[in-house]
Parts: sequence; structure tokens; C-alpha cells
Amino acid sequence: MFPVHATFSNIITNNDGENEKIKVKDFLVDTSRAENILAGYSNIWLNPDYKLITSLTSTGSGGYGDTYAIPKDSDPLDFIEIKVEEYGEEYIRHRPRAALESFVLAIEGDRSPLSYLQAAMAYQNINEYGSQWHYVSWGRDIILPTSMTDENMEKYRWDMLREEPETFQPHFYYDLADNPTITFYTINDIVYVELKEYVCTFDEDNYRGKIKTNVIADAGMGIIF
Repeated sequence: MFPVHATFSNIITNNDGENEKIKVKDFLVDTSRAENILAGYSNIWLNPDYKLITSLTSTGSGGYGDTYAIPKDSDPLDFIEIKVEEYGEEYIRHRPRAALESFVLAIEGDRSPLSYLQAAMAYQNINEYGSQWHYVSWGRDIILPTSMTDENMEKYRWDMLREEPETFQPHFYYDLADNPTITFYTINDIVYVELKEYVCTFDEDNYRGKIKTNVIADAGMGIIF
């Protein structure tokens, strides 16, 4: 099991990236922020042959960012356009032509239990970068347990949807298929107040993972923005 502070970055980095954004047509390309987020974790790192870039797009209901890993010698501004529909809106995602299937395929680490916890956190933080308004989700999650765990839990009247877990502490284990797995719990109050379980199952030979999110309790209406 891990203390909750293990879920936070443990290396100080320059994490603003304000001077590393390039305007391309109707979106921005950020060439520094995702790498700075990753650099904040001690037990994982970026494969030196790759770089991370994020396309930042605004929509009528907010904004979002898509992060990609591309070879270091490739052109970060060579994009292809992909039409997608979300939240009832149709818009364009911009994907670099040289991008890997997922940016996590460019992440390396020491294979320790802590490295998998850090990979799970880095993925959430990088994936949320650029989110605005209706696209914000992870940014409202409170990771349990905190120093105020009892207060966070007791401020709501919970309707348990399944049996309460033995512990709310983040923990590492191998699943039945012998895959490294991280489980942790959060409270999120967007629209509905929910107690969530995140189960992050990683491939055996890299840090690509599948994330399954389960709502194990709710406590009525939350915030709407």
C-alpha cells in the first residue's frame, strides 16, 4: 500500500510551458508541458528517442488537449485531421502523422510498484491537460485517503452501490493474468458526488494500461458548470 503523498509528483520541475506553444491554424501545439509533468516523477521517464506534444483545441463547450509521443527527429507540426463527435458536438482532433498509438508507449521506468503508481497518475494528469469547462473531470478528483479522509467521507451521505473495500489506500498487486495493477479511490463532485474506484492494469512489457473506473457509492447532486 502507498501513502497518499506517493500519488503526487516528487521532483520539482518547470511546469508552466507558457513559452512552448505554437499556433497552428485553429489550435495550439504545446511542446513542453506534458514532458514537464512526466519529469515530475522519479521512477518513470520518457524514452530519449521520443518527445511529447499536445494539441490544444477550444470548442463551444470548453476545450481539450490530446497528447502524443512522436520520434524526436519528426516534424511536430505535421498533423492529420480526424473528425470525432462528443457531447453532441462534431469537431476535429489533430493527430501528428508520426505519433505512436499511445503516448504511454514512450514511457519507461524501473518496474517498481511505485513506478506503476506514478505511471497511473502521470497518465491522468497528462490526459487532463488542456481540459476546460465540460471537459474537466480528473481535475476535480480527490484521491483517498487524504489527511482529511474522515471529513471528506463524512461530509456526504453515501449510498453504497457495492460492498465497501477493505482499504481506500492506493495499492499495487498482480492480477490473475500476472499483470501489474494499481487500484486507488477518489471522490468526484462533478454533476453527481461519486466515490470512484480506479483499476489500472498494465501490460507485462510496458507502461500501457487499461483503466477501469467503477462508481462504488454516490451522494446526490454535485456541482454543475
